[in-house]
Amino acid sequence: MSNPRDTAFAVLLESYQLVDEVLKADKAAIAGKDTYDDDYFEKFFTRVQPILERRLSESITATAGLIIGAWEQAGKPVPTTNDTRPV
Repeated sequence: MSNPRDTAFAVLLESYQLVDEVLKADKAAIAGKDTYDDDYFEKFFTRVQPILERRLSESITATAGLIIGAWEQAGKPVPTTNDTRPV
């Protein structure tokens, strides 16, 4: 990742584009009810689980990319530790 700002805005846009799908899952899960009970959450999660899993995977990848990009821009310094505890 060479431009964290652009990446952050791309992630926001990708997330925003999923809003309708999440709202549809909410509407379907609450249909005919007036409370958010266990049945609601089971139905809702069933529909949004693929979105959640994909976004979590993408966030892990983006975080790793951010760390590696920062390390590369810093000249790939050798990581050190100040930990003086005995092993």
